[in-house]
Amino acid sequence: YHYLGFYNLKNPPEKNTDLNIIRPEIISANNFDLEIVQLEDFNYEGRSAALLINDKNEISFYHQKGYLIKNKFLKKINLSDSFTTEKHGGLKGVFKINDEFFGFISSRSINCYKSSIISLKNNKQVFETECLPKDHLIDYNGIGGANFIYKNSLFLSIGTPETHSQEIRDLAQDDNSFYGKILKIDFQEFKYKNLNNIEKFSKGHRNPQGLINYKNLILSTEHGPWGGDEINIINKNSNYGWPVSSYGTKYSENDNEGSNLGESFDFNHKSKNFSEPIYAFIPSEAISDLTKCPTLIINYYQKPCLLLTSLKSGSLFIVLLNDDMNSVLSIEKIPIGMRLRHFAKHENDTYFKFKDHIYVTADQEGVLRINFLNFR
Repeated sequence: YHYLGFYNLKNPPEKNTDLNIIRPEIISANNFDLEIVQLEDFNYEGRSAALLINDKNEISFYHQKGYLIKNKFLKKINLSDSFTTEKHGGLKGVFKINDEFFGFISSRSINCYKSSIISLKNNKQVFETECLPKDHLIDYNGIGGANFIYKNSLFLSIGTPETHSQEIRDLAQDDNSFYGKILKIDFQEFKYKNLNNIEKFSKGHRNPQGLINYKNLILSTEHGPWGGDEINIINKNSNYGWPVSSYGTKYSENDNEGSNLGESFDFNHKSKNFSEPIYAFIPSEAISDLTKCPTLIINYYQKPCLLLTSLKSGSLFIVLLNDDMNSVLSIEKIPIGMRLRHFAKHENDTYFKFKDHIYVTADQEGVLRINFLNFR
């Protein structure tokens, strides 16, 4: 173990150093203020995989390169030989089943790039996807990895990790593929060496980065192409249209993804029996994770309320839904100035249950605590 100071994960310190809480900052929103407190200040290559909190209010920060930071100590996780950080891959999600932690990882065997679920306790692999085609066009930034636990089932999103590959995109509509799907996996399956009875709960997804259960309603946030980030209500056996329908446009060949900048997708979802998003961001904000608003904010607005992180715009979004939770009433964008990625979630629940604050990870900034105060 190493004490967490200011360092690059490739060169952790050899001995403990002091760490102070820094960057208290007040940002004004429309109806209240946000106090930003930077709890962990460290310089790392890559991104967070998960931020979990237990019943003792201890925070565990998982890094995509295979590190765990807990109680300000850093530990290299002993991951399986198939684990790979190639093509922007790594540890992409962490969850707890029957008191055992599992990780969703990008993995590789000879001539095969795929994704797997492994035990972080003993490296046992319990699930793997099929091999991806077009090795040179794989980008694991699009693999998803959002998850929550509900009624003894794990819900897990798997995106279509590609750049310039129509063949990989099309897997989202392929019923024989795990890519571009939200999976439902019963806890009992984790007793066995291989997960066999996996339900493909929904399909037609590009890159779902956020996934929660809110009042028995499943909601997701999903990266669109050039524009077209989505908030979706996820229903069983529904098809969300990727890569056929989207409110975004296609990338040029000179960009990181896609086809021709300015060329539209088919907007018409209903004609093909696709489910519409309840909101599409145009232009794109690079929406990442989502969670339920803290109790103080819900009580203030008296409406169902979501918080969303964003990467490109470095902002926090407050989304108010109507009472039936089937349409968006308002969205407030609060610039934070950092690439916000994951909210802290309880080890055994869909979301944490704090009243007046949240925890969130920020790329290159570490772990932030955001307090909501001075309501007007």
